[in-house]
Amino acid sequence: MKNYGIVTDYNGFSGNIKGIDAIDYKFLKEDLVQKEENFELNKHVEFEPQVIEKPDFTFYRANYVKTLQKKQEVGRSK
Repeated sequence: MKNYGIVTDYNGFSGNIKGIDAIDYKFLKEDLVQKEENFELNKHVEFEPQVIEKPDFTFYRANYVKTLQKKQEVGRSK
């Protein structure tokens, strides 16, 4: 199931996403769909959330992170 959010931190290797569900997800450069893409703060993204639960903590990870693209409407004239 896809989730959406905004990049709140990215240093070129790892970063954070604030999901629309108000959860902070962490991701690595390896989780990016397009590895060469440069993620900026406040960029809207879509990702697949993964919850890793351990006895001491819960970790939220974002997999398959990619920039959210606006769709162009075909056949619509001004």
